[in-house]
Amino acid sequence: MANNYFRCDLSAVHETNAGGRIHSVRINNEMPNGVFVVIGGYETGSTEIKTVAAPKATDKEIAIIQKPEINYDERFKADQAIGKFRNEAHSVVPAVILSNHDGIDLSQDYFGATVPKVGEIYKIKENLVAGTQLEKSVDLPASGVALRVIGVKPSCIANFVVDKNSRMPKPYNMIQLEVVIIG
Repeated sequence: MANNYFRCDLSAVHETNAGGRIHSVRINNEMPNGVFVVIGGYETGSTEIKTVAAPKATDKEIAIIQKPEINYDERFKADQAIGKFRNEAHSVVPAVILSNHDGIDLSQDYFGATVPKVGEIYKIKENLVAGTQLEKSVDLPASGVALRVIGVKPSCIANFVVDKNSRMPKPYNMIQLEVVIIG
């Protein structure tokens, strides 16, 4: 997981707009943004921090971990390392509830060795591990949440020459997904 980029953009998620439901949740393990979760009840003694669990195939209310990655302070080189961002274990992070037809962009790393194509359907497996959580499906489930690939686009165009054989930033594909809630 350390060498994977794991970039997540919430390109068109209803709940990220003014007045949206963004919950504070505690994660037990280190994880990048873009991991799908089910939000549970409040932690003991808290009225703000909720628990999370791995989503089941029939869950209809799914959230996604999404903490802003960009630090605009340019004094430190480490602050510019977008893509190596990870949410620390036992930390409190924002989770955004997904609605039907929301748009999410995930980097290719979330799909493991699979190369998604427009029109394909992916289901969310019952785990909290980026890169293994999404699985290609033949069709939409009878009930639950699925993700439909609506586009594949390059993340960037390499425009900085490092040496004669290398350019930066290294491009990778972003997979554009539509959330489909059934049932």
